[in-house]
Amino acid sequence: MALGVLLVWPTCLNAVLGRRVGKFMFLQFMLLGFKVFRFKVLSLIVLRFIVIRLVSYMLVGSGLLLKLLMPINVALANELQDTGVPVTEHFVTEDTPVTEDIQAITDVTKAINNSKPQRVVSINLCTDQLLVYLAQRQHIASVSMLATSKLYSYVWDRIEGIHINNGLVEEILPLKPDLVLAGRHTVATTINFLKHVDLNVQQIDIPQNIDGIKQTIIQVADLLGERERGRELIDILEEKLQQAEQSLQHRPQKTGVVLAPNNFTPGTRTFKGQIIELAGFRNIAGDYGIEWYGNMKLEQIVASRPDAIILDGVTDQHQNSLAERLLQHPALRRALPHTQIINMPGNYWNCGGPTIVNAIDKLVNI
Repeated sequence: MALGVLLVWPTCLNAVLGRRVGKFMFLQFMLLGFKVFRFKVLSLIVLRFIVIRLVSYMLVGSGLLLKLLMPINVALANELQDTGVPVTEHFVTEDTPVTEDIQAITDVTKAINNSKPQRVVSINLCTDQLLVYLAQRQHIASVSMLATSKLYSYVWDRIEGIHINNGLVEEILPLKPDLVLAGRHTVATTINFLKHVDLNVQQIDIPQNIDGIKQTIIQVADLLGERERGRELIDILEEKLQQAEQSLQHRPQKTGVVLAPNNFTPGTRTFKGQIIELAGFRNIAGDYGIEWYGNMKLEQIVASRPDAIILDGVTDQHQNSLAERLLQHPALRRALPHTQIINMPGNYWNCGGPTIVNAIDKLVNI
């Protein structure tokens, strides 16, 4: 019947009011009906929300809701005890007051959030080294293949028996990590996919100076639940810096420059620039306005006549490359016969981590 009225109604309006006016009135009636229908739907939604809230308050007030959650709470506590995480003494029982039930659930939740990650994967050389320095070995699930390199990694001899990855998604997922450490410039496709499947991925920035190195150590230590170990590494670093400062008090300052292939050099505001200054060298890159990173011309190096040229990670492995042959230019040898050439192993300071103490030692003892 309603359908018949709906079909006949436009015709009646057209006959009485005319075709155009009839259509207009029909649309107005339809719009009014839709508004009434929408109001009823919204009213039902609001009513449902109010009822659910009232029921929830009644359950919480009577303690029934927390009693329903009791098995979950106890199961979580048992699981935490199995993993060695300290658990609160407040366990939920039927006789436990509601306020203590809430405290018990809160304490267990805090214990879960504060627990150490059990399976950590690193897919970046710099995070590899921090992971090996800071984490307990049984919590290291995998490190990157660069960690095995004697040229680039300072922990190559400490990772025997640890799984090695190439930073591929299909290698990482089967390891079921609860934390993945990566660099800021690690392959974006890998990072995005791991985040898409809800893995805990933490990208660590490259520190720009010595203060940044300390902050990075603490950042990773906190992620691993090893804050105390992080403080120990920082204490060792600060002690080494103090020793270097004391040993150089009566030594005249020398001039130096750090050169990588293509005469690439760190400036005065970088951690490598700060390291050579702490070791008693004035960085001549600053004379040419290089604060962060840049390239020095051969003529600038010869004109500055530095007391030392520190070759950054230069090895015999790539001695025939044009980039490294530039460091062996005859002009440097002939014009700077008294300049000391120091070969700094790349794994001493390529990541700006706790290994920089070795670079400081090497430069101070020259």
